[in-house]
Amino acid sequence: IKEKFTSAVIERWTRFRAEKFFEAFVEVLSEEMKDGIESPDVDKALETLLKDEVKSEVLYDAYRRVCFSTSKTIGPKVIGLLTGYLVFEGRMASEGEERAFQAAESLSDGELMEFFKSYYKYSKEAKGSTDKKRIHSEYSEIIIPWNEETRDSAWPSSMEQQIEVSPLDLNIALGYWAVKLQDCGMMSTRMTERSVEYKEDSDRNIDMDGVLTIYASTIIFHSSCVELFNLVERSLGAVEAAESNL
Repeated sequence: IKEKFTSAVIERWTRFRAEKFFEAFVEVLSEEMKDGIESPDVDKALETLLKDEVKSEVLYDAYRRVCFSTSKTIGPKVIGLLTGYLVFEGRMASEGEERAFQAAESLSDGELMEFFKSYYKYSKEAKGSTDKKRIHSEYSEIIIPWNEETRDSAWPSSMEQQIEVSPLDLNIALGYWAVKLQDCGMMSTRMTERSVEYKEDSDRNIDMDGVLTIYASTIIFHSSCVELFNLVERSLGAVEAAESNL
């Protein structure tokens, strides 16, 4: 039973993930070399990079991630694509790329697809928007005003209502994939409180001075999400996959 389990489960799915990783890795390498995947030049390049200490270390770290990835297909492909770029350029991953690696390792195929569709949707809404009360972008980050509640000092019943001031639950708001990206440092939430004073104004039927206290919660896609989105998009083939599922 032990041998059957090893061959039917561990070896089978480890090999499957490794194949997806290697396919994407060689695809990038051959593309960057302006050559075909079956080219002898690509084979020669693979032999050379395996002898390079930095490049072989990048490959080892990537393969380790693939072996433990939750995703069976998209994650290993993302890791393979990103590894191909790093190896070709002969460098280690940047902070943003490291986060993309972590996300590809921890999210399942379904979760990566949910991220892809959500990011595509919100980035389209943010494009060209300058209204900070709506979805907009700032320095490659997508800012989503999620919820806003107001309390009015002139209305005792309003002040008595309880407001949830704890951090926004991303699992409830978007799904568990967003919680995982938050753990990777790619997403965050923000709760703000601001006060607006107003004066008595009989013309506007305001009987007394008062203060509006506004509580707002916001969801933020950080700039590292751009890297992950582009890698997932390439893994899937085309952005139309998102539009057909929206």
